[in-house]
Amino acid sequence: MIRLKKTAALLLSLLLLAALALPTAAADLPIIPSGQSGSDNSGADNGQTEKSDGVGDPIAPAQPDGESGVIYPTAEPTPANENLVWLSSSMSYDTQTREFVYPVADSGNEVRSSAADGMIVTGTVKVSGATLLIYKDGELQENVGSNITEPGEYVVMAQYGSQTPRLFTFTLAGKAISTVYAYNLPGGMIVNSAARDGEDISFDATVVPMREDGLYHVVYECVSTGAIYVLDLNVDRTPPELQFDGKIDDHNRVHSALRFSGAQEGDVLYVRLDGTPIDVPVHGDGTGELTTSGSYIITVFDEAGNSTEYGYTVMLYFNASSLAFFAVLIASLITVIVYVCIKRRRLEIG
Repeated sequence: MIRLKKTAALLLSLLLLAALALPTAAADLPIIPSGQSGSDNSGADNGQTEKSDGVGDPIAPAQPDGESGVIYPTAEPTPANENLVWLSSSMSYDTQTREFVYPVADSGNEVRSSAADGMIVTGTVKVSGATLLIYKDGELQENVGSNITEPGEYVVMAQYGSQTPRLFTFTLAGKAISTVYAYNLPGGMIVNSAARDGEDISFDATVVPMREDGLYHVVYECVSTGAIYVLDLNVDRTPPELQFDGKIDDHNRVHSALRFSGAQEGDVLYVRLDGTPIDVPVHGDGTGELTTSGSYIITVFDEAGNSTEYGYTVMLYFNASSLAFFAVLIASLITVIVYVCIKRRRLEIG
């Protein structure tokens, strides 16, 4: 009987210990909303795989941005980095505003832009922030504004006090460009694919060669943010050509009006007559003519910046207009002579 009482007391003690431990264990279990299982199978459901942003949190599959041709990661930034992902010691990326951020050393200011340092773009570049000095093709620009649209090679510098630190550079290409022989990607970015005129070409991890003319299609990715960028660039280093017609001798002397053809849409003509710039109309079919006598220097530029120069000398010649003028002049002289002769005869008779 005593043995049974001891056994019952032991069992009662064990039950009390189990009751005390149960709330603690339950508190450690995750709370799972109704309709969900304890494991996340969302990737298996939609056939997509999450990518890591290199910071520690996964980034959701990228979604395209149709306006800019850029694919951005859709994940929300973590509070720990306050939306900024550092790509280099001088440039970070704001995953919320989708801007590249350049701190101005020792000033507490920053400059934001839609272009990364060293990037080639074909659309509007936005720049905002501190007092800026912006150079295009080596010349300081005045009243640039926050939206840059004119093609050229740009250097952006900040200005505070006597300091003017260089922040970043970028190239804004127009419909075509002649000065790019390779695309060296901005820091922290790698090439995914590259093609010229629809054919795949070889490339390094961070460099796409562009030695030949053609339309290049480059897809590249930022390793740290997962953002995908697309560049469509028309490389054209073929000089423009004009064809000339008239009575031209072997020394480029012209004994008639000098007619030209072959000007393409977007071409710009600079014409100097005896060293003085003049305006020369170009018809819609790309033709025009030079009629005034003198020495001409004709320079034609295409949209890519290529140019060709021509030199001709239009000699004094007779055309329909000048013949008509001389005919009127001769007729006037004859009229005057006849009038004088008649007047003199009348005087003699009188």
